[in-house]
Amino acid sequence: MKVILMHTLLLLLLILSAFDNAAFILPTVSPQTYAPKALLKVSKPSTDKLMSIRVNDNGKMIRLIKECKAARDVQRVLNGTNISNLPPSVAATAMRVMVKFDRDSIITKRVLPDLLDRAYRSVLARRNTAATSSNKTLYFVEDVLYSVSLLNKNEAMTPTTPLANICCEILTEDVNTTLKIFHPRRLVEVAEAINSLSLNQPRLLDAVCERLARSDSLGKLQPPKICEGLMAISSYPGTSKAFLRRLRKQSVRSKVSPRHLVMAIQSSGQFADDEDVKTIAYNMITRELLRPINGDSGENLINTLSVKQIVIILRTVNKFDFKNIRVVKELETAFERKLGETSEREISMFLLFLREYGESVTQETGAALGKRLLCLCSDGGTLEPTSFVTALRSAIKLFGKTNPVVLSSYLETMEYLCTPKTGFLSRIDSFQL
Repeated sequence: MKVILMHTLLLLLLILSAFDNAAFILPTVSPQTYAPKALLKVSKPSTDKLMSIRVNDNGKMIRLIKECKAARDVQRVLNGTNISNLPPSVAATAMRVMVKFDRDSIITKRVLPDLLDRAYRSVLARRNTAATSSNKTLYFVEDVLYSVSLLNKNEAMTPTTPLANICCEILTEDVNTTLKIFHPRRLVEVAEAINSLSLNQPRLLDAVCERLARSDSLGKLQPPKICEGLMAISSYPGTSKAFLRRLRKQSVRSKVSPRHLVMAIQSSGQFADDEDVKTIAYNMITRELLRPINGDSGENLINTLSVKQIVIILRTVNKFDFKNIRVVKELETAFERKLGETSEREISMFLLFLREYGESVTQETGAALGKRLLCLCSDGGTLEPTSFVTALRSAIKLFGKTNPVVLSSYLETMEYLCTPKTGFLSRIDSFQL
């Protein structure tokens, strides 16, 4: 027994000594093959590590850019590169990410003109080539088109509308390939760009809307993208109704934000004579808007709406002639709470709704609306003629016979605007006068 124990101890000592003398070599990773995805997922990526990365593979650089959530992260990835010589696909991806997440940042405004110039030269070169576009080229062109559509039209940069038209021409030349390879999300973006920039591209838009109306396309779209698409395809009733039918299920509607829900409600208003759409709109207005938020706090989605969104929903309610629904009172109350944030157009649309819908308001609310109008013009502002005339006519209908005291604030605003110093009378036509 003792002999066995001695042999065991000797064996253990030999093993331990072998570990002490062994040299362990840790594997090294080349910066060329290492994709630092984790670096760009944190809020503040390590500048030193990103500076040391030199990615020669365009695909890797594009993947890094797509993981960025701010303009400064894109700038770090592009650090040390000459933007004017960037591969077109890299430049388009960088532009798309910067415009989408950080449109108004200082970095974006400094880098974007160079990216736009690079994209413009690449798109022009493609248009002057007779060869058929590759899939990669079509993706690049769509990235440029969508980025341009997100930019403010008044920005002092490379003219965006000519660039967008050239992009549409390229996509139209290879429209069959475009429809085949593009995910429906990209097709919606094409429609959004054409709509937001008011481009005259009927052939491309016709083909895109026809493709989007198919069930296999609709099934691949996320609910928020469906709502965004509705605003872009409003002139295509068949496709619009197909999009709205996707919102029939509560499980689908519940996945959209208040902003997207208002888009869908507004779009449904143009089909007020369609019973199927009317049912969908009724469920969106009466159920989703009253959906509780923050657990048992008692608040619903109405509390998150802006004044403009409230007015849009009320106008849609009037189009469908939904009577005696609880949500109207809650929307009116929310509007009154935010009266100090209203513009003359929003006040005029609210008064027009009250007049057409047959809804009454308290004397205090009516007077507050009139005083807000007077405040908007007496503070140095200039009321837009159409909005004020609409507000005044609605106020006379609502309060002229029953509440002359309330009407006095609107008449006081009219008297002020008719003074020569405002110049209001010179800006209205004979009908408005």
